[in-house]
Amino acid sequence: MADRPKRAWRLPWEPVALAAVLLAAWEVGARLLAVPEYLLPRPLSILGSMTTQGGRMMPQLALTLGEALAGFAGGVVLGTLVAFGLASSAFLRRELQPLIVFSQSMPTAALAPLLVVWFGLGVAPKALLALVLVFFPVAANLAAGLIQVNPDMLRLVRSYRATRWQTFVKLRLPHAVGYLIAGMKIAAPLALIGAVVGEFVGANRGIGFVILDSAARLATVEMLAGITYVGLTGTALFLAVELVERWLGPWLVTPR
Repeated sequence: MADRPKRAWRLPWEPVALAAVLLAAWEVGARLLAVPEYLLPRPLSILGSMTTQGGRMMPQLALTLGEALAGFAGGVVLGTLVAFGLASSAFLRRELQPLIVFSQSMPTAALAPLLVVWFGLGVAPKALLALVLVFFPVAANLAAGLIQVNPDMLRLVRSYRATRWQTFVKLRLPHAVGYLIAGMKIAAPLALIGAVVGEFVGANRGIGFVILDSAARLATVEMLAGITYVGLTGTALFLAVELVERWLGPWLVTPR
């Protein structure tokens, strides 16, 4: 196999510049309009709180990240297994698809209290909530990649008398890897959201608990600092999956 072409990574300056402009407008506008800090904290105040409160928030964020990663891993495994089943059987697609859609139609905030009742205030309900959010995009994308194979390619491998297993391994699975990565890119930030929502409902630790506690005390600057930490972490998870996508790039089929 030929060597993979090296793809240079460059810093996306345009989004960074746009974010800087928006933050500067926010800072200047809040100062000119004399908006009280408890209503709309200024970006510099939020940054200062992130710095001063970092020693307290980072361990809580690490706990939440662990819950999210556990749910993400479980959701990817479960979604992969279900996708394999859906792709291999029209009967399973017909019978399971309505149930899968129904499971994703339930509000996350309504499901979280039930998981807390069942599993307590520990890590389990947060990880399970993250798993629920991760499962659907992974299963749906991977199943689409396994099913939507070029019919001409299918006829070609059948002309060589390939078995069903050989067709799956040599054609369907390589075709579906790009779809799986696309689903994982969607699911990675959702896993963090699931863990945080679970902490909103029932927890005494985690960055979600810190945000909720700050809101109860009307500590808006501290609350937005925690939210910013969550946003940056979710972005990092997305970029981590994107790095995997770049590494696999020469072999990926881009979802249509």
